[in-house]
Amino acid sequence: MPRGATLVSIRNLPSGFTLVQFTSPRSVNDSLLFAIAGLQSAGYTVGRGIAGPGETNLPFTKGGKPGAIRLVAANSCTTSWQILA
Repeated sequence: MPRGATLVSIRNLPSGFTLVQFTSPRSVNDSLLFAIAGLQSAGYTVGRGIAGPGETNLPFTKGGKPGAIRLVAANSCTTSWQILA
């Protein structure tokens, strides 16, 4: 989690995935760059996502297990994160 992040919830879904939600004091673009760097340094393969000015979806895999990060601008300086893995 980025510095200054605030945890919202952690839920285990019936599908077997875990959903982690939090906010961070960064723009969506800064959050995206932070996520890509963190995933790659941890050995994840980062896929090509869908990016817009206020929302981004970023798929990733490791060991054949998929995941995704969704970033949504709460305002110009706060991003809402949803990590599904």
